[in-house]
Amino acid sequence: MRQARNLQADVESFERAKKRERPGRPPQGWEPEYETLYRIVADLRRNEEAIRQRKSRASCFVLITSIHDEKKWSNRQILQEYKDQTTVEQHFRFIKKPKVTGPIYLKNPARVNALGYVFLMALMIYSVMQRRARIALQYEERPMQVIAGPDTHRPTGKRVLDHFSKMTIVINEEGEREFPLNITVPRKVMDLLGVKPEVYLRDPPR
Repeated sequence: MRQARNLQADVESFERAKKRERPGRPPQGWEPEYETLYRIVADLRRNEEAIRQRKSRASCFVLITSIHDEKKWSNRQILQEYKDQTTVEQHFRFIKKPKVTGPIYLKNPARVNALGYVFLMALMIYSVMQRRARIALQYEERPMQVIAGPDTHRPTGKRVLDHFSKMTIVINEEGEREFPLNITVPRKVMDLLGVKPEVYLRDPPR
C-alpha cells in the first residue's frame, strides 16, 4: 500500500556561538568562538490518493452469517445484532478467567453441563443486579458510593457486589441469625436492588 505521507528531508549546517566556560559577564573585547552544527530539515506532505485508499479499505466490514431471510433481517439489523454482542461478551469474561474455571476439575460430561448452567444462572443474577441498580439510580440525585473508585450512576455488577463482600451472619445464643455489631449493612444498596436485609436472616430452606 502506498504511504499516506511523503517525507522529504535534507541536512543543513549552521553556526552557533560556543558558551563561555566561566559564568558571568564576558570581559571587554571578548569575541565568542563559533562551532558548526547540523540539523535535519524535513518537508512532510500528505498523499491524498493513499489516504483515500486506506479510508476505502477501513470502511469495508465483512460479516458472514447463516441468516438468509432478507425480509426479516436486513444487513443493518444483522450488523447491529453483531455489535450488540459486546455487552454479552463483557459479562462472559468472568467465566474465562483462570481463577474461576482453573481450579475446577470435572470429567463427567453431565457434570460439566450442569456446571455450565450454574455459571449461566450466576451470570443472569449478576446482570439483573446490575440492571436494577442502574435503573434505580436514574431517579436518584446522588450517585452510588463505590468502594475504591469514583461514585457513579452506572455501577457494574462487581461494584454492587463489593458492598456485600464483608457481610457476615452469626448465630446468637437463641439460635437465631443476626448481623454482627461491627458490620454495617449496606441498606442503601439493598434498597436500590429491591432486597431487604431480612433475606440474610431467614433460615435457609432445607
